[in-house]
Amino acid sequence: MRPARIAALAVVGFALLASTGVSRLSSSSHYNVYFDAADPALVDHTDILQTFGRGEALVVLLQTEGETFLAPSMWRLLEALSDALRDHPQVSAAVAASELGIGGVVETPSGQLIPDRDALEQHGRVFGLLLSDDARLAALVVDVQLPDHAAETVLGVVTELRTVVSDGISGQPVRASYTGTMAMSAAYVEVVRGDLRVIIPLLLITLFVLLGVLLGGFRAVVAVLPIGLLAVFAAFGIAGWFGATLAAINTFAPIMILSISLAGCVHLVLAYQRARNDGIDTLEAAGLAREHVLLPMTIASGTTMLGFLALLLSPSPPLRIVGYTVATGIAVAWLACILILPGLLARLDPRQSRAFRSSIRLRGLVDAALRWRRTVLVVAAAVAFASALLVTQNRVSDSVFEYFPAEHAFVAATRTADDQLAGVNEILVRLDANQPEALLEESTVRSIEVFTDWLQGQPEVRRVSSLLDTDIVRTAIDGERLAERLDRFRGRGVTGLERRELAADRSAMLLTVYVDVADSYAMVELDRRIRLAAAEQLPDIDTTTGGASLIFAKLGEQNIRSMLLALSLGLVVAAFVFGMVLRSVTVAVVGLACNVLPVLAVYAVWAVADGSISLGAATVMGMILGIVIDDTVYLLTAWWRHRHCPDASLRAVAETGPALVTTSIVLSAGLAAGLLSDFLPVWSMSALSVGIILTASLIDLVALPAMLERVRRDA
Repeated sequence: MRPARIAALAVVGFALLASTGVSRLSSSSHYNVYFDAADPALVDHTDILQTFGRGEALVVLLQTEGETFLAPSMWRLLEALSDALRDHPQVSAAVAASELGIGGVVETPSGQLIPDRDALEQHGRVFGLLLSDDARLAALVVDVQLPDHAAETVLGVVTELRTVVSDGISGQPVRASYTGTMAMSAAYVEVVRGDLRVIIPLLLITLFVLLGVLLGGFRAVVAVLPIGLLAVFAAFGIAGWFGATLAAINTFAPIMILSISLAGCVHLVLAYQRARNDGIDTLEAAGLAREHVLLPMTIASGTTMLGFLALLLSPSPPLRIVGYTVATGIAVAWLACILILPGLLARLDPRQSRAFRSSIRLRGLVDAALRWRRTVLVVAAAVAFASALLVTQNRVSDSVFEYFPAEHAFVAATRTADDQLAGVNEILVRLDANQPEALLEESTVRSIEVFTDWLQGQPEVRRVSSLLDTDIVRTAIDGERLAERLDRFRGRGVTGLERRELAADRSAMLLTVYVDVADSYAMVELDRRIRLAAAEQLPDIDTTTGGASLIFAKLGEQNIRSMLLALSLGLVVAAFVFGMVLRSVTVAVVGLACNVLPVLAVYAVWAVADGSISLGAATVMGMILGIVIDDTVYLLTAWWRHRHCPDASLRAVAETGPALVTTSIVLSAGLAAGLLSDFLPVWSMSALSVGIILTASLIDLVALPAMLERVRRDA
């Protein structure tokens, strides 16, 4: 058996063996999967939830079109629903306005307890938190303790709780919607499953048809598509053997592996077809094609792998998984392309491609670019300057509650909570005196009240909710009798809502700060101010902060820094690669400029169109240079071979242009599948990637030849 055949079989065997690890992959629908277990922000957040016995929050929003929830019948409905939800085995607490005790109701002559608006307004915990101002919207806050965060567990519990609610309001003029972290986790699962049902089949069909058209027939597709699929399964199998836990954002990884793998194969297929067009027989054409593309394909695959491995700098585990799975897939695809594809091409012998026959039109485009090279260079410089100014207008905005389309039921419910209640965007502030009963000392309560007033005065803060809102502890009603009020509070039981805000030994208290901030930097800055103010005003109390919105804001800020570092390292690698291959500093700088410009330009357009950099949008910044550098490597390598010819740029484009156009179309079509996703990070990754790839292709075909001609003439 020939060594080449042995090597090909070894690659196939390794890939198939590795793919068995797919069954070992696990997934999580919980937002904490985006954080390292030792992340300080996540640790503080988790400690807060555990201290106050909080689980995952399912906020049930009930809206009535008839009587308000202050009507006795609707009040009893709240009581009945709270009791029914509390009976579920996974529910540890169910808090509603009806659960606040005697402080919000009055007793009728018949002994019936009915709500009294004046009493409820005095209570301080109802309107704006559990009831809207018009009392037509009521919130039930349900704490859910899950045994795990597997998708089936989350969906199962949410479905059961929704059934309890729907049964409870059956026949009533009330409709229910759901928000909170539990509803968000369920939305993740539903969106990802919906994406997988639609995107993956559509992606395979699109690539099959597109490659068949571009490569001149489906024989070439039959040769290259198995290589892409083999790379996907091998990469995720290896991730499974390493114990990877997948999150929603990882659904984009197989799309990238398949698209990049097939784009790499296109270069070899077109080289083979070009050789066959020159009359060379199949076996020799396959060998010549491999020899022709081996160096640029190796360099391109290596730089793309390095680009994705740069994602290992991310503080978020799912993004690191994207990095090493895609890099692994590219490595497998490179091996398969070099060792397996030539043999398949020799056997199948796909005919000449339409893309190759279009090289004359590309030559005309380059002719025009060279004739107008001064104009091209001026326009490129102007675009670079304007982009550098606009790109700074982007802001890090990574709200975990905004990862879904506007029409999604979860988003609609969250918007309702924001509009009519205090909302779901919150910072949790734990005040810990580290001694039992210490927080119920009169002097301590007064100090906390001053701190709470400071919090309420911050411009970003919509409302502060705490134990001090209750008529038992609150001093605004009768300040001189605070000691008696505290004594009475110590002697009575703790209500459901108070259990969520006071530690069991009464050594720690929780303040919930509802904020109107979407910008991650602003959220992190507010958190910094809160910590500084607490250290100054409450020197004897330890302060920690948490909340899903806050920890994602911190993650977004850290991730943007790591992706900027990844981009910087990518530029260094690109400069090294260009310098090594071309042995010319000037040409290396030209190649580098042509790869930086599309990134700048697209992020500048993003700043104008949206300006919001989420987890996905930041990730593209770290990985994209490794992708767009590929076509530049092929073109510059060809140009370097013909650099002494007067028409070097034309020869280079005629040789590599068809492959460049074809790979750009394949990559863009493949990655554009993510535009169908209802998960914002995937959608933004797709939109930015496609925009940068298409822009880079245009720059390679127009600006790069003009720059190279200028360099050649100056040399």
